[in-house]
Amino acid sequence: MVKEKEQKKHPYVALYDGNSSILLKVPYVSEWIGYVRRIPGRTWDKDKKVWQVPAEHETMMILCNFLETIPVKTMDRSLYERFPELVRLCTPEDYAAMEKLGDLLRRKGYSSKTRKAYLGHAERFIRQSAVSVEGVTSAHLDDYFMRLIEEGRSRSYVNQAISALRFWFKETLKRSGFSKAWVRPKSDQTLPTVLSEDEVLALFKSTQNLKHRLLLTLVYSSGLRVSEVVRLRKQDIDVSRIMIHIRQAKGRKDRYSLLSATVIGMMQTYLKTHAVLDYLFPGADKSAGHLTERSAQYMFERAKRKAGIVKKASIHTLRHSFATHLLENGTDLRHIQELLGHSSLKTTEIYTHVGLKNLQRIQSPLDRLMGNKLPETGED
Repeated sequence: MVKEKEQKKHPYVALYDGNSSILLKVPYVSEWIGYVRRIPGRTWDKDKKVWQVPAEHETMMILCNFLETIPVKTMDRSLYERFPELVRLCTPEDYAAMEKLGDLLRRKGYSSKTRKAYLGHAERFIRQSAVSVEGVTSAHLDDYFMRLIEEGRSRSYVNQAISALRFWFKETLKRSGFSKAWVRPKSDQTLPTVLSEDEVLALFKSTQNLKHRLLLTLVYSSGLRVSEVVRLRKQDIDVSRIMIHIRQAKGRKDRYSLLSATVIGMMQTYLKTHAVLDYLFPGADKSAGHLTERSAQYMFERAKRKAGIVKKASIHTLRHSFATHLLENGTDLRHIQELLGHSSLKTTEIYTHVGLKNLQRIQSPLDRLMGNKLPETGED
């Protein structure tokens, strides 16, 4: 059986093959004991000090659901052959490795979104792995990435999974010999959706609520991300310099962006009619902080429906529209890069492919041949 000292230091549930039953050695954690007591047919062996549950697939499914968030050591490998569902349970070593990943992400200053995404990829990988984190090889990783592609996962999802697991095994666990596993699929070459200037105006006119209209107008007029607009504070609005200070945005970078004259007037009215102490857009529970990103997205979706816009668009489309409209009206690409907070000009260059005015200056060769007139079809 498992040593008592080891169990007290790092508690986990140990599973043993008892042929007709599964033996569980469970440290005295009241919540864990409560789980076991809810398993049909469980009995307590007071001599061996272990729980016994029927070695049946139905019982094992219930057991796995209870143990999904608990460190588990399967002491007899024969159990994996009899009950493959045990593979998705994480070992104490798995939990320790994921904890190290979370600690290093925090120490390196990664955003909460990135930490959540990387930890999610790590957990999803290890729960489908037939071995614990210590036994993972390059082949296991390669098979996993191929499975994601075969399941139809997007290229961006697969690339993020590769980044997360590469950071985990290479940076956190200092494992080597995985270079062949980090082959990235070619990214999809897609262009962002852009609203026309008329569609943007229709969107704002359809929004009667002043708070909602101000939020959407700020996103468009300053090219903000939704995560940035909901976190704006009163002190970030610099009316005297006609600027907005965006603090610790993506990549933990500060930047300045435009403050529209139209927005200034709208904001003055808003501040007179709304109790704003800190965050410009407080949440429903004002003591809890700012409005949620999902609430802002809902504001956009509602305004889009009322405006009759049928394009597939999200609140982030307003940021794309901001950049595209600036480019169409002659703003230098490098200035747009600064306003958007892009690290590389290549990221900003995508807007050169969606701007309409340059394309509209080009005449189709068909129109030139036909003198801008379509030929007669001969049909009545």
